[in-house]
Order: sequence, then C-alpha cells, then structure tokens
Amino acid sequence: MDPNKGLIIRDGQSHRLQSLQMRVLCFLCRNADRDVDRDELALAVWGVTHVSEQSVQNAVSAIRRGLNDSHLSPSYIATSRNRGYRIIAPIEAIESAQPDTIFAFFTRHWRLLVVAFVALVATLGWSLRDGSGWSELARFLQGNPGQWEVIVSDEEPTDS
Repeated sequence: MDPNKGLIIRDGQSHRLQSLQMRVLCFLCRNADRDVDRDELALAVWGVTHVSEQSVQNAVSAIRRGLNDSHLSPSYIATSRNRGYRIIAPIEAIESAQPDTIFAFFTRHWRLLVVAFVALVATLGWSLRDGSGWSELARFLQGNPGQWEVIVSDEEPTDS
C-alpha cells in the first residue's frame, strides 16, 4: 500500500482508497497484533467515538473490495464478532524509494502555508498603508532603491 498516494496494490493491480478508508487501513496495520474495536477505530480515524457502526463497516468494506477480500473467508481483514477488526495478513513495512513529492508536502502543510501567505500580505499591506510605500517599493524593485541605498566606506562620516 502507498498511503501518500492513497493506493493499495494487489497482484499488480492498484486500487485507490478515499482518505478516510486509507486512515482506517493504516490504523489497522499499525495495530495488526490485536483486535481493534469499533470505538477505538472511530476515535483514531474520525476523532470521535459516536460514529455509526455502518460508517465503520462501509470503510472496511471498501478496503476489502480493493483487496478482493471477503468477510466470509478473509485473507486480509477479519471481523471479530462484537470486538471489531484485525489484520490477519502478514505485515511488512518497507521504506518508500521515492522521496515525498512537492504535492505531498503542500498537502500536509497547507495550513502553515496559508498562515505564512496571510502574514506576508498583511505585512506588505501595513508597510504600504499610506500609499507612498508603493512608489518606494517600485523604485526598489526596479533597481533604484533611492533612500534605501547603502554606501559602505572606510571614511568617517562628516557633518556637512
């Protein structure tokens, strides 16, 4: 499976899962050594415990469809009566050979990027609030910084 891309791959065939379904599968895989009850799964994936049993079942059913698994004779996810679900297939973690893409970075950090952009716009707007800053900014960007010009000299400044 490739959680970053939302893909599960079986027998060379890939199947895309929705984000919620991938989170369910990842949580089950991280807890493959035990039964995971529905309330624990709901809290870990949905963030609440009052998720309908049908919602949990739908997510697991979608994962099973992607794996061509059956609840009657499971090969990957077993249902434990009145207890929840358990991964029964062997789990082997492998490191991805591909580094995170820029898209994955933006997907994970979009809130931080929005805050940084808003802060940049607010700072620029504050510094240019009286209107005169626009001409100074244009002069600076055109390579003629005017009053921002810095002169480096070894001579002592003199009062003229």
